[in-house]
Amino acid sequence: MLRAWRDAFEKAVKAGAKMAFSVIAPASSLSASELEIAIASGPAFVDVPGGYDLMLRQSGWQPLSTSDVTSEFAQRLRISIEGMNARADAITEVVGASEFAERMKRRQDTLAAVDRALLKREIFVALAT
Repeated sequence: MLRAWRDAFEKAVKAGAKMAFSVIAPASSLSASELEIAIASGPAFVDVPGGYDLMLRQSGWQPLSTSDVTSEFAQRLRISIEGMNARADAITEVVGASEFAERMKRRQDTLAAVDRALLKREIFVALAT
């Protein structure tokens, strides 16, 4: 994953360019069992070996700042779950009962992991070197 990511950016970005992006990642200092829950509850590729700061540095970017927006992410998840519950019939009609249940469970699992401080959401700003 790192090599493909680096190659794509090397073709598209010149030195001095800035980039901002958000990530969902496992919290620091988790036990093996907690990390397993965080990975299962997060998005695909949630576990980046060494973390995003290291990945940026290895791919030719200098991290400039990192902002923790975990509490805002948790609030967004709560709003999403409330909205899905309020419109369950309409959503189920479009995506089907099984898909609706899967999406709802995924959001609930992610929120539970965030509430247990197993997952965090961060915004990185980095400079291409």
